[in-house]
Amino acid sequence: MNNRTKEKILTFVDQKYKDPNEMVNLDDIVIHLKQNFNEFERKTEKEIFKTVKWQVDNLIQQITGTNIQKSIFKKRDFFEDLHEQYQKKRD
Repeated sequence: MNNRTKEKILTFVDQKYKDPNEMVNLDDIVIHLKQNFNEFERKTEKEIFKTVKWQVDNLIQQITGTNIQKSIFKKRDFFEDLHEQYQKKRD
């Protein structure tokens, strides 16, 4: 996994979305990466979306311990501590 891309995604999600239950739009991440980082400048949005989706799926897998690929993400899915808090509340 490309750690630089992962860190850029996590930083963006943390800054943009304040509520752990807020829905995260992958298109927002794609636009942010394309506009703010030179390495994504020449890639199409479709290529960047594939990269983001792959990174997010792997990150979610690491945090939740499941191999389920989701299409709807919440901020709590991206951060282990927020995910654990959510699990404790649910139980």
